[in-house]
This record gives sequence, structure tokens and C-alpha cells, in this order.
Amino acid sequence: MPNYYRQYGQVLQLGEKLETGVDGDIFQIPTLPNLVAKIYHELDAKRTTQLRAMVNNPPFDLTLAQNWPKELILNSEGACVGFLTPYSNPSTTAPRPVEVANTRLGIPLQDVAPPFRPANQKKQRNKNISIGIALVLVLFFGWWMLVRGGSYGGRIYSLPPTSTRTSLYSITPNPASDTDKGLVLFQANGCVICHVNNGRTAGIGPKLQGTTRDDTYIRNQIANGLNAMPAFPHISEEQKTYLIAYIRSLSPNNPTTASSGDPAKGLTLFRANGCIACHLNEGRTAGIGLKLQGTTRDDTYIRNQIKTGRNAMPPFPQITEDQKTDIIAYIRSL
Repeated sequence: MPNYYRQYGQVLQLGEKLETGVDGDIFQIPTLPNLVAKIYHELDAKRTTQLRAMVNNPPFDLTLAQNWPKELILNSEGACVGFLTPYSNPSTTAPRPVEVANTRLGIPLQDVAPPFRPANQKKQRNKNISIGIALVLVLFFGWWMLVRGGSYGGRIYSLPPTSTRTSLYSITPNPASDTDKGLVLFQANGCVICHVNNGRTAGIGPKLQGTTRDDTYIRNQIANGLNAMPAFPHISEEQKTYLIAYIRSLSPNNPTTASSGDPAKGLTLFRANGCIACHLNEGRTAGIGLKLQGTTRDDTYIRNQIKTGRNAMPPFPQITEDQKTDIIAYIRSL
């Protein structure tokens, strides 16, 4: 059997290696497909152009012995476009290119070994992955801080150590009343950032002016936090008393007055229009809708709310102005 191949006029001994790297280079594949991985690693060591040979026994010329070397012709994409057959007389017979209609001759090289990547391409890919992971972590942590809050959020606006806390009262020199002390704590702990205008206006946090929440609820809220509000475990029970005193001192912007309507008729309308489905216990308990007992909303606001609705509350355009007066009278009676 002949032991010679020719590459562009160069006679090669059986098993002799070929240099590769540019378009049109010819590979020597001693056997198929078990040595493809070896050829791949040789290319990788040379840092040559990325070539992905696709090899398998069919559709190679089955008349050739399986242990004969075969040379693949690769294009710039690394796909095999043909191969060279051996010849018996190197001095008289030129290699005959055999064109293959189907450029995918079998299994791709990456199924046998990892795809070759130049060193700089690998470094850039690893760098891009690291940047992507870091960006995801930053975005997740920012979201967690905003929505969940937690102990980290509490530390942002926390009071100094116990030994220095008395100096905070210098914001208001010698605060005499519990209300004044509460205002100092309210400002020092950054409550004003979310409860805007010293608690009189809603921001990220709700408006505290005129709140109907009881003292126990407020104490738990300060200690444990909720939603976007972080916990403030360092605030003592005595300091919570001062904060509650300050919150209670905030007077409503629109004080409510007794309505001239009929509370009994208002209760009938409240039931008939399904208000009790969302404002539970006939308005005394929060459900899907707010607790109405002790609300500080003025009559104009309530009338507009009944007429146009808001958020989950639908509009009730069929309710007349006189009926609204009766409903308001019922709400004020709670």
C-alpha cells in the first residue's frame, strides 16, 4: 500500500504532521474519528486559527483501508469541503481533490473535544461573564434594599452608640417635652426621608399625620419594619414612646366635622352597595379596602372617592349627593 500523500506538491511520509492555520490548509487525520481530539489539542497548542473539522467514516471512500491517513480540505469556517486520496506513485501521480456535496461529513469536532478558542478570546469571554455576574448581583442587592429593607437599611439611619446618643438632642436644645424628643429621634433616624415633611406628607412611606394605628402597631413597626421600611432594633421602648407622642401631635390638615346626614340610612346604603365586602366589619376593619373607622379624610375627598373610585375601589356613579351625605354620616359615627 502506498505510504505517501501530497500537499501542493509536497510529499509527506505516513504519520508526518502538517502545519496548519490559514484558509485552505490540509489536515492529516491518521485515523477517524478517534484521533480528532489529538489533532485539536495540537492546534490549540500552536494558537492557530480556530478550525472545526467534521469527520466520520462515511462518506469517505470505503475502498481505502481504515488505518490509512486521510487529509481533509477545510474552508475558513472550519467546515470540511473535501479530502485528498492517496496515490501509488508520488513521482507521477498528483493528489486528486475529492469534492463533497455535503460539507457536514459527520460529527463536529466540539462533540469530541471542547472548541478551540485563542487565549485572548478566552480572556475576553471570561471577563464578560464576570461583568455580567457582578451587574446582576448589584441590581439584585439594590432591589432587595429598596423592597425588603432589613438590618442593613436600619443601619443607614441608625443612631450612634448609646454613649453618644444624648448629643442628638442638640438638634433641638434641651427638648423639654416628649413631643420634642420624638421629633429629634424622627429626624435623626432618617424617618423624614420616607415620611416627608416631618411625617405630614406621604413619600415612600405613608403620611403619618392623623394615623389611626394604635401604639402597639407603631411600636412593632419600628422594631421589625415592613415592606420598604427597615427595622430599627436599636430604638428603645422609651424612645418609641417619644416617637409616638410626636406622631400623635401632628394635627390633620383638613379636620373633619360631623355630617348632617342620617347614619342609619348610610349604613343601609353601605350594605346595599357591597361596601362591606372590602371595608370589613361594616367599615371598622381593613380588608381589601381601608379601615374607615376614625378616618381623617374630609367630606369632599370621600364624595369624590365614591363617585370616581380609586385603585381597587370601583366608582359608584349611581349614588346621589344626598345618599353620599348619609354614607359620610355613617362613617363619622364609627
